[in-house]
Amino acid sequence: MRQLLYLLAFSVTLLGCTGKDEDSKIDPSDYADVELKYAEFFRLKQKGNDFLLELLDPDTKDVVQSLEISEKKNERVICLTATLTGMFCELNQRNYLIGVTAENQLHDQKLKQRFRKGKVKEYGDFAQLSLERVADAQPNVILYNYVNTDFPHKEKLEKLGVKLLIVNDWLEAHPLAKAEWIKVIGAMTGQFEEACNLFSAIESRYNATAEKVKNMNEKPTVISGNLIGGSWYAPSGENYFGILMKDAGGNYRYKDTKGGKSLALPIEKILEDNQETQIWLNPGVSKWNQLLQLNPHAELLPASEDAIYCYSAKTNLFWEESAFHADYMLADLAHIFHPEMDPNYSFRYYSPVRK
Repeated sequence: MRQLLYLLAFSVTLLGCTGKDEDSKIDPSDYADVELKYAEFFRLKQKGNDFLLELLDPDTKDVVQSLEISEKKNERVICLTATLTGMFCELNQRNYLIGVTAENQLHDQKLKQRFRKGKVKEYGDFAQLSLERVADAQPNVILYNYVNTDFPHKEKLEKLGVKLLIVNDWLEAHPLAKAEWIKVIGAMTGQFEEACNLFSAIESRYNATAEKVKNMNEKPTVISGNLIGGSWYAPSGENYFGILMKDAGGNYRYKDTKGGKSLALPIEKILEDNQETQIWLNPGVSKWNQLLQLNPHAELLPASEDAIYCYSAKTNLFWEESAFHADYMLADLAHIFHPEMDPNYSFRYYSPVRK
């Protein structure tokens, strides 16, 4: 009975929201295409100050979801992905957020203050999402990353006008494609021009760093990832991190591997292929003793203590910001690979894994 009362109250509140039936009446030809330079898994169309967001299937590139975004509509967003949460913060539009995954995953101090004041709530992983709590919060939109699990209470929430948007920014291959998703958040918050300007600045800094290291004579050999279970998981050469290592002037051992997904390699192959590897990135820990506990084979790799780097000491900042600040990511990696560029460089995310 209590759940029914929540749903009845929620349905009255959301009568003015765009529901599933209304989406079928949207005519995309009424909108002009917004130019996207890198992103492949969404499209934006604009009509005055209003937008039409189309989310695309990663395999077929067909439109699978759409959202009308009106400047007259105050979106109330539950954001269950750290990367997009960071974009709201970067655009100083925290007031749109009414829910996140977990407080202990937040880095942004102003968003933490809103959490402590009760303006932002914690909802946990979407698979355990409470229908009553969501109904009580009255969101317009829930943003989440796709996994092979149905969204709980999906049909009930959609009937009530809540848009459940699958965000595939994490599947984008190019680092600047991930960054370009900030245009989506800019459109949702009335900050589209600011988002475009921010993206242009990120792109400019990224390309400037890539150009600077392009003709470096020395390109250190690099391995990334670590042993999880019985396999070593590392990015493919066409994965966004594989592209980052290349653009930062590194010689990644598996740069010629295809596809955007991670490689799962046996430890024997890792040891065989990397006896002369100079730098090890992203082992998943910040201390040497933790690394040995996670991977007893660590001492068999030749990368020295001063040449193993990870973001684990700044995990929340990394996940909240690095996806759209590809410029900062590239700068960190470039200075790891080529410290002579600036001996006094201050790393944004990375630090050495030391004893």
